[in-house]
Amino acid sequence: MLLLSCSSFGQIEKEFAKVLSTRDFKKVQPFCDNLPQSNYPRKGETINSYWAYLRDLAPGFKEGVFNLSHYARNSERHIFKLTVIVSADTQIACYTFNHLVLRSPNEGGNMYDTLFKYSNDTLLNALSDSFKNTFGATLAKQDLFIDTISYGSSCGCAGIRPFGKAQMDKWVSISDTTHLTQWLLSPNTEKQLYALDGFNRLKKKGMLPSKQALNAIHYIMYKKGSALNCSMCNYSHTEIGTITVGFNF
Repeated sequence: MLLLSCSSFGQIEKEFAKVLSTRDFKKVQPFCDNLPQSNYPRKGETINSYWAYLRDLAPGFKEGVFNLSHYARNSERHIFKLTVIVSADTQIACYTFNHLVLRSPNEGGNMYDTLFKYSNDTLLNALSDSFKNTFGATLAKQDLFIDTISYGSSCGCAGIRPFGKAQMDKWVSISDTTHLTQWLLSPNTEKQLYALDGFNRLKKKGMLPSKQALNAIHYIMYKKGSALNCSMCNYSHTEIGTITVGFNF
């Protein structure tokens, strides 16, 4: 196992570059999982890291987003994001490792700078085929690696209805299965869960999902991994099955 022993964000880059160059997720995941969460060995330095999610994307493939913040002794802060698609729990199909560049609003705001990336066209084509065979739709690549959507009914101390819930409620109110199906066939799990919720409510009204939608529903119901979930002030990473167990199809 590789050990992280860095006194600067440049060393973090080198360590990640080294482990990611193996393109072996059985090496990358333990490396990420064993990064120190607090009490960083060098006095005054701390690393906070976590998987936003690591979950099924399509049969034979997983999608993951890993976040890392490094706080140096001089109060300098560096934020990194790793996005990855894994084939058969082992071989990496693609990854990007980004560094968040903190800028003032006058400079256009913060942005991610890609430090290094990799993709395997053969594996990514296999992913597209797997997704198409399962969902009957083309993989919408723009919906990969989204970590800004939470599934829930109310978020924050004010209990504000999240955007996804508001959209789903609107579509259910007018029996709009077209837009619900679009979210159901998205690779983003949180959108899929809102769509499941919507179709579950319509089913109670006597409106059954189409065959294509039902095929997708049966796969999503048993996906492994976590979803971003919110309930008032509680934001968590909830197992997908814990959420889908409440749906009846």
